[in-house]
Order: sequence, then C-alpha cells, then structure tokens
Amino acid sequence: MIIKETTGKRKRVVTIPSNILNDLVTLAAVKKYQLEEAGEERIWEGHTFLFSNEFGKSYRPDSRSQWWDRFMKKNPDLPRIRFHDLRHTSATLLIHAGEHPKVIQSRLGHSNITTTMNTYGHLLQETDQRASSHFDKLFDEKD
Repeated sequence: MIIKETTGKRKRVVTIPSNILNDLVTLAAVKKYQLEEAGEERIWEGHTFLFSNEFGKSYRPDSRSQWWDRFMKKNPDLPRIRFHDLRHTSATLLIHAGEHPKVIQSRLGHSNITTTMNTYGHLLQETDQRASSHFDKLFDEKD
C-alpha cells in the first residue's frame, strides 16, 4: 500500500542489507501473531502494516521525526541533526565507500543524476582526489 507517493510519483526499490532484511522478516512474523491475537479488535482488516501498533493501526508518518526529536533531546552530547540528515549521511557514506554515482542516484530516488551531482558532487571530488593518491604510490615505486 502506498501511503505517500514519492516526489516524482515513482515507485522505488532499494536493496537492504541481509541482516536488516532478517530483522524485518522476524518483525513481520511478530506482526502476524499480534494481528491474530487482536482478533476483532484489529484495525485496517485486509491490510498489514509492518510498522503499526498491536491492533494494526499504522504509525503516523511524522512519528519517526517526533521520535528522533525526542531522541536528540535525550542525548545532548550528540551533534544536533535532523532526521532527514540521515539520508545525507547514507549518501555520503556510499560516496566515500566508492559507490558509483548512478547507484547513489537510484537509492536516493533522484530522477536526474544532475540533482545527485549538484548535492553531493563536492564529496565525489574529494573521493576522486583520494583515489588519485593510489597512483602516486605506483609512480613513487622504484624498480
């Protein structure tokens, strides 16, 4: 079920690590059990939301941001960032790991590589400079 369409109204498939997928499979089994236990008290019969209360009522879309705000307030020693900044962190980590820009574009859901490059291009240049240092080592070696 699509609760909110993406900006470009496209569906996006994002591959996730297997350990997180395993956790989601476990959560789905727990959710199935909860909904069976809820019986007639179940809400949204015919729909199963993975992130919902024990009666099947989906969490409000802004609840993640509200939870994040509370988390940040409880942890004042952490640098203050917005929940959305985690998206930028993900992209930055992929860039520094050497991931191809088209893969990053796809994961972020940008319809055009220009958006990705305009937002993260400076990081790609830093990574490219780091990559060029590998050639320094090759040319510095003496036969």
